Amino acid sequence: MLADLDIEELSQKERLNFALKILGQIQHFLTIKQKLASPPAAANNVQIWLQNLMQQMRGEGPDDSNVVTDELETEGL
Repeated sequence: MLADLDIEELSQKERLNFALKILGQIQHFLTIKQKLASPPAAANNVQIWLQNLMQQMRGEGPDDSNVVTDELETEGL
């Protein structure tokens, strides 16, 4: 679609409208990229919680530096 588009043939209003549409798409893709790049904190807490549970099931004490207490309950998990 864009390969056949000749910017020279567009009026100023059409150019501005086209640029705004493209900027909207770029902003949308950047938002998606940021969401994918940073994993949610809850997922990390679940992993730590599972790790603590596995250690307790083996009879080992949880590592105090990674203990997640009531944070999971407040997040609705």
